Amino acid sequence: MPGLRVCMPSTPQDAYDLLVTAVHGDDPTLVIENRTLYFGRKEHVETGGPVQPMGGARTRRRGSDVTVVTWGAMTHRVLEAAGALAGEGIEAEVLETPWLNPFDTGAVVGSAGRTRRLAVVHEANVTGGFGAEVVARVAAAGVPLAAPPLRIGTPDVRMPAAQVLAQALVPDAARIADELRALIHKSND
Repeated sequence: MPGLRVCMPSTPQDAYDLLVTAVHGDDPTLVIENRTLYFGRKEHVETGGPVQPMGGARTRRRGSDVTVVTWGAMTHRVLEAAGALAGEGIEAEVLETPWLNPFDTGAVVGSAGRTRRLAVVHEANVTGGFGAEVVARVAAAGVPLAAPPLRIGTPDVRMPAAQVLAQALVPDAARIADELRALIHKSND
């Protein structure tokens, strides 16, 4: 919705910083917390620092073979997959976009232009998920890709209420690595 700002933290520090930014912003802001992060590793949170600007992306891992765009709790799974692929000589650039609106299209377009491959990983259903918007923006920018862009997400089914069943549908690090590996090999053929 125009005028509504949206962000998804991936760490306790993110949750604090994004919430402070949201409180200081002029627009209504939706801070989406992923319940799977509630029981994660405990971390120290620095408080009282300067208010961070709204928007922007973070390069969480540098790479030259594929740009992987992600946000929220999926960031940790993508970083795990990228680490596994690095052991095989595949270097994935992991771009975390904690702000979905405003979205840092420039950072994504720049990274995809360098690697010439794009994958978007999120928890949402593949059809109708925000990943499609990311792919559309890169396509609209005319980035020449060596392979069709890839969306990795939950299959197009209703999400079960049982946590164990829901987690069976959400992409894990192994599935992410498999799909990224296939993308790289497909574009090298």
